[in-house]
Amino acid sequence: MVETLINDYTLLVKNLKNAVENAEAAHDHVTADLFIGTIGNIEKHIWMLKAALPVKTSVNA
Repeated sequence: MVETLINDYTLLVKNLKNAVENAEAAHDHVTADLFIGTIGNIEKHIWMLKAALPVKTSVNA
């Protein structure tokens, strides 16, 4: 469940980065800045969700 949320947030960040490029191409710097701030917040949530996942270890016996 958490992995799905991480994947969805990651896709959202990718789409927002494309939106930033489009906004900058249209010289809409206010919208681009809004998207950049949103990306930062979502990336923080992704980091926190990843930190909450159990650590996967491999046993080399």
